[in-house]
Parts: sequence; structure tokens; C-alpha cells
Amino acid sequence: MNTISEAVTAVLYKEKNSKFYGFLIPLESENQLKERIAEVKNQFPGANHYCYAFRLRGTNENLIYRASDDGEPSGTAGQPIYGQLLSADLINVLCVVVRFFGGVKLGTGGLISAYRESARLTIAEAVLEKFEPKVQFQISGPYGQEAAIFRLLKKVQGEIIDKSAGTEISIEFSIKVAAVESLRTSFSEHNHVLRLTEIS
Repeated sequence: MNTISEAVTAVLYKEKNSKFYGFLIPLESENQLKERIAEVKNQFPGANHYCYAFRLRGTNENLIYRASDDGEPSGTAGQPIYGQLLSADLINVLCVVVRFFGGVKLGTGGLISAYRESARLTIAEAVLEKFEPKVQFQISGPYGQEAAIFRLLKKVQGEIIDKSAGTEISIEFSIKVAAVESLRTSFSEHNHVLRLTEIS
């Protein structure tokens, strides 16, 4: 399986006056989906459709996927995009295709072809890398330890998935399986004030 570490943004494809902009974005958790799509909408406000598909490796190594037509006729957008993710054997990736309607209807076949081609061109711009399984953790502790938490995450190249604040700071993050031992060793220096929980 393949994945990406750098996003591909705004790859343009035109079909009968309609403009399609493709995005390929790393995705570590379904919890990030809403935020990632909002970022695309902020970059291209006022589009007619924001169609997408994603594939994720979930807990117990099961695959999670979803496809959205976002108002296009059923099956004409999300599934063609998803098909391109499958063709490239991509995992932990979100592909969004933004459409600005150009005044000429494309028909069912035309829509399927346009979304498929937009996704294909976007993926072609990506630098693919071999997928390495990751493990998700949550680390929590008092606000005075925030700097120590971020130093620890930097040391093990942790990718932040979610951050919450209440009476203390709590961060969900993922690391490569190969870095787990280093994480536990480094954490042992702080376990009197911090809590580390494996999520998946």
C-alpha cells in the first residue's frame, strides 16, 4: 500500500466550461475529515460541489472508507474518486474534487469521467511512499508540562491528530510502529506527571 506525507493542492481539470480542482491530503483519522474539507472550502469558497473519498487504516487493521457525491447525482463523483484511490493503492489519504459548474450539463457518464480524471491527475502529481503502519496514542498532563509534551512528540516524530483542553492538556497523536519503543523509553522520564494511553 502507498500513502503521502505532502498534500497536493488545486490540480485543475476542465470539461465543457466546468472547472474541477483536485486535492490529495494526508489523513490520519476520520476525526480530521471535517477540518480538512473545511480547509478546502476556505481555499475555494462558492464552489457548486465538494466531492470526496478517503481510505483509512483503522484499529485492528481494518479499512475505513467513505465517498461523497455532495449533491451530484448518486454514484457520479465520490465513487469514481474512490476508484482512483484504489487504483493507486492509497491508504490514509483524502481526495477532494471541487467543481465550479460552467453552465453545460455533463450527464451521468460525463460526470463520472470528469471526477475520475480529476482524481487521477491529482494523484499523478503526488509523491507516493510506502505505507508504514502507525499506532495512535493519547498523552495528557498539566499545562505546565506542555513544552515537555511537544519535545517528546518531536523526538518520536509524532503527528498530532487532535488536541483538547480542559483542566489539563490532552493530545492524540500517531507514530510509526518502529518508534513505539523510543516513545515508551522517553516517556518513562515524565510518567510521574504525564499519562500515556495507547488508542490503537
